[in-house]
Amino acid sequence: MKHQKIAAALLAAITASASLIPFAGSAPALTAHAAVTNSSGEVIDGIKYRQDDTYYIFGYLLESYDNDYMVADSVPDKSVTSLLMYDTVEGSIGGTDRPFLVKRIAKGAFGDCTELQSITLSSNLTTIGETAFTNCYALEEIVLPETVTEIGYGAFAQCTSLKHVVLPPTLTTIEKQLFNKCESLTELEIPDSVTTINDKAFVLCPLVNVDLPANLNSLGSFVFGGCTKIESFSIEETNEKYASKDGILYSKDMDTIVLYPNNAPAESFTTPEGISLIGDGAFVSAQNLKTVTLTDEVKSIGEGAFYDASLDSITITNPDCYIKSAENTIPSSITICAPENSTAQEYAEKNGNPFILLDPAAPTEEIPSDEIPSEETPAPDGMMGDVDHSGTVDIMDVIKVNKFLLGSGTLENAEKAVSDVDGNGDIDSTDSLNILKYVVELIASFDEI
Repeated sequence: MKHQKIAAALLAAITASASLIPFAGSAPALTAHAAVTNSSGEVIDGIKYRQDDTYYIFGYLLESYDNDYMVADSVPDKSVTSLLMYDTVEGSIGGTDRPFLVKRIAKGAFGDCTELQSITLSSNLTTIGETAFTNCYALEEIVLPETVTEIGYGAFAQCTSLKHVVLPPTLTTIEKQLFNKCESLTELEIPDSVTTINDKAFVLCPLVNVDLPANLNSLGSFVFGGCTKIESFSIEETNEKYASKDGILYSKDMDTIVLYPNNAPAESFTTPEGISLIGDGAFVSAQNLKTVTLTDEVKSIGEGAFYDASLDSITITNPDCYIKSAENTIPSSITICAPENSTAQEYAEKNGNPFILLDPAAPTEEIPSDEIPSEETPAPDGMMGDVDHSGTVDIMDVIKVNKFLLGSGTLENAEKAVSDVDGNGDIDSTDSLNILKYVVELIASFDEI
């Protein structure tokens, strides 16, 4: 409809101009319509406005009265502490005075207003431009009217004091880096209308418990990168794309780990049965995990899956597991335990990761039956950590303990006796971690615990 009106106006303009061209060679007497006057381009209570949605051709202003509106364009005085945006601003077009709805905030309009603490927005607002409030360091709260349907890239990036944001139920997309480095944003309610959250939307935000919108169907990469306080992700069971269990976000078919909460308290993790894919950035910035075991079912590890994670080691038992070749997928500080000639060994050698050979088929010395602990007799010191009674303490013992802790495996009494390497009477993630430390030679004996 808009383009039809423009075409009609263009035709009228051309027809009108043709009638003004003389036949005798004198200069044409063209007079353009008046542009918006009065408030457009002027500063009102600290905000400069301009008209938008107007079209010029051959010096003529082509008017689209149904869609004319004002844009909050900029703030000349960047030291302001509070601002009021009007719902309408008076203007004049074609010689006619009338109010224009204030419907948009221009790109970067309020950016670098470092002392701005509060702002009241137009109730007619529909669009907030890219980087509109970037670097508004003092802004603590903002309430967006329910008319807003679009918020541009990085609109609130580096608003380091921002604690509370009310997002409208009309919003469908959270754009890239929208709240990047909002270092005070601990809580955020995302409306169920949101279907898409794009890359790095909440990087370095101190969010704790993240409730994802019920209608979410697209989640970008590293959305929560550097968020070191997230304890859980949750999403409605009705969601058709994702599912949450024990605070972890999975694909709906429970085939893929999408996001692991980076401040979950567990120190070890073994992939549950049925998991075949580790998503891009799935374990990014995991703070407390020390060991991760990926079972034979895992076929692929996405880019940056373990970027910025505080892991000591990762065990990859599938020799053909595809690992995205980027060096940040498994940082070089993480020890990789995997079979010989595996894709994981190739990755370790290429990227400088310490590597421990995992070869479950390797022959082991048979243990005399009188040295195997009975249910009544704890294992001797030399056998502590040898959970599978193979005669050596190796990565398979770590895996066996991890499966027991996750409820996907069992331990006999004799196995339990040698699993409790710290001797506290419980088998927990600390025992698994200490067995791994022994395997990778970070400790020489369990007496060092």
